[in-house]
Order: sequence, then C-alpha cells, then structure tokens
Amino acid sequence: MKHISKLQIKILKKVFEYNKKNFSEASFFCPSSFSIGFYQMKLWINKKNIFKFILAFIKEIFAIVLANNYEVKGNIKNLKNFKNIVITFGNDASIKKKLYIDKYFNYSSKDSSVLWVVIFSGKKIFYNNNVISIVKKKTNFIYKIKNFIFYFVKLFFEKKNLHKLTNNHFTSKKLEKIFNTILKKKVIKNSKIFFPYESQPFQNNLIKNIKSLDKKIKIIGYVHSYPAFPSRLMKKNVNPDCLIVNSRDQIYSFTKFLNWKKKEIIFLPSVRFKKRNLNDLSSKIFLPIDFNSIEHICNSIKDLSKIYNLKKFKIQNHPESINSKKHIRLIYKINQIIYKVGGSQLITKTPIFIGSTGAIIESLNHGFEPIHIMEDLEFEIYSQTLWPSIKSHFIDNNIVEYKLIKKNIVSIQKNFLFDRYLKMN
Repeated sequence: MKHISKLQIKILKKVFEYNKKNFSEASFFCPSSFSIGFYQMKLWINKKNIFKFILAFIKEIFAIVLANNYEVKGNIKNLKNFKNIVITFGNDASIKKKLYIDKYFNYSSKDSSVLWVVIFSGKKIFYNNNVISIVKKKTNFIYKIKNFIFYFVKLFFEKKNLHKLTNNHFTSKKLEKIFNTILKKKVIKNSKIFFPYESQPFQNNLIKNIKSLDKKIKIIGYVHSYPAFPSRLMKKNVNPDCLIVNSRDQIYSFTKFLNWKKKEIIFLPSVRFKKRNLNDLSSKIFLPIDFNSIEHICNSIKDLSKIYNLKKFKIQNHPESINSKKHIRLIYKINQIIYKVGGSQLITKTPIFIGSTGAIIESLNHGFEPIHIMEDLEFEIYSQTLWPSIKSHFIDNNIVEYKLIKKNIVSIQKNFLFDRYLKMN
C-alpha cells in the first residue's frame, strides 16, 4: 500500500508540473476517462505503455473527425436579470413534469431566479424562460472533415502540444463559440456563476473568458463527486474563485497535494447526496460509467464468489450507461458467474463497486464496509494518504475492502438545499 501511495503522489507532482508549463486549459488528467490524459499518466508510471498512448491518440483523432457541432435552444435576449447562473450537464432523465431537475445540485428550474445553461445529451430538448439548452447539431461528414483540418492547421501554426489535439479540446473550442453568444459582459455583470466542477477543458477555458470580461464576477466550482485519485482537480493557472466540497478528507488532500489554499475551499453539506435507504445499497454490484476489460472484472467476480455467496446480489448499471452494449454484456456475464460458480456459504450484504466511482464514499457514510474491484489500482484505490479517514484491506491483488476509521467522511444534512449555496457571499 505504501508503494501505491508513493506512486499516486508522484503522478500528482507530474500533473502539477505539466499544468504549470502549459496553459490553463491543460490536459484532462481524469483517471475515470480513457482519454489521452489518462494514458499520459499511465506512461509516467511505465514507459512500456507507449503503445496504449499512441492508440489513445489515434482514437482521439477519430473522435474529432466524427464530432458534431452545437447549437443553442432557448431565449438568450433577456438574461440581464439573473444574478445566479449555473452551467451544468443534463440528459433525458433531467426533464420531469415540464421542469429541469439538475442531478448535481439537486434543484429544479422552478426557482425562476436561477438561469440554467445546460449542455444536454439525449433525445429530448428542454428550454424555457430560465433554461437554455446547448445541444448537438447534426453535421454532414464533409463539414466535419473541414472542421478537423482547420483545427489541426491552427494547432500546427500555434505550435501547441499533442494534448490539444484531443476531442476534449476540440469540443472546448466549439463550446467557447456557443457560450460567447450567451454570456456577454452586460449579461453576466454582478452575477455569480456555478459549475459542477470537473476541471474539464471547456470549463477552464470558459472561466478564463469570463474573467477577461469582468474579474469581479464570482465563479464557484462545486466538487460534486469524491474521486479516489483527484488528479483532474489539480489547481491550474485559471480556476474558480473557490471550491465547495462536502468532505473534510478532500480539504486535506486538495490543500496538501493539489495546491489549493484553505481560504479557496468552502466546506458545506452535500446538495447532491442525501440519506438513502440502506436497501438501495446492500446486496448490489455497482458498475462504473466505463471500464476496459470484461474478462478482468469477471475473473475478480469469480474470486469473490469463492469467498462470498453472491447469489442474491443484483447488478446496478451506471445511469449514464444504460444503453451501452458492453455494459449489457458485462451484466450478462456477471449474472452467469453468480448463478453458476459455487463456493463459500459466507453471506454478505455489503455493496460491491467496480472501477472508478465516488459512490464508495456514500456507502461508507451509510455504515457499510464496501468491497472494491479495480482495473487500475493506482487510479482507483482510496489510499489513506489521500483519504485519511479510510482504511483498506486487500482481499486479492486488485480487490480491497474499506473501513471508515473517522466518522462523517462526507457531510449530509436533511433538507439542505442548493439555495443555501446561492446565498453565499
């Protein structure tokens, strides 16, 4: 475990050094997104990962070529009266009873004092007086090729590094044009702007542009999840004015390892997570939003099935991956293992999590000692170095069981709503 902790700190230092040398948008060093930033971190760990890095780069090229444009849906003419603006993400599940329900801030568009600028994915389109939607626009293939060539030539003459030739940065530039038509100086003057902050390139680019219009505008990033390895949240040249976090362990790791100052972090109860019925978590296997190897995961499930009786366990797919073919295939394979593999009569109801997921923190807060199956140990494990309230016990090489050694790892209060965030000075 000491080796893993040292490796995590080494990678974080590499991320910091890289961001310092490059501009604020930097690369998206996200351990749960199999992008070029992910494989750059893998390359820092072992130079033998160069082939995977090259393959990831090729995939990025194809993603750029196939990318659609964006368009705005909604009235952008009369936005001066909004003092609170939220720039967020939504999908079909966000639309209920002619309202937009934000999953990050757990708040609805019923409060007409808040302007919601939503990057929508899905088939539905929703907008009204205080909801503006940014949606993908179907683009013909020839136009896509022209977009790619123009972007590539521009990067070449600007002598930008390879991390700019990614779908994240290509999308960032497209969204920049869209947001420039919505957020103008006369619109956002004296406003507070909230992000469910993930340090995505477009968010950092947008923050830079907003600050160039008016440095007095307050920009607040809400860290809505609890990544085990928070590399993407390393402080950069351009950042929100402050971060809202819901875990004291995050305050510790952000200030000690991610270069944030204590005065830049605000500790408040979560608005995303609430107290849950324990049945929502017990006897379930939770899938991540993405994963690499079905075989690797299934082998780990087989190993667990020899220790625990998992026949009554149900599989919970990630809500963003309901229609994913590889997730459906993984569910089928796991169910086969659960019902066919014999083994111990040892009964457990503790939840089992696969891959990168912040729901482990939620389950610990509810009194469970969750089991975690990992594909990339150094990116997915909750080490005590970064999370001092969590102790881990290895069941196998890539399977751990967690135990909470300090209570209240995340602050959850009944009836604590987003409007409390809005009232912050």
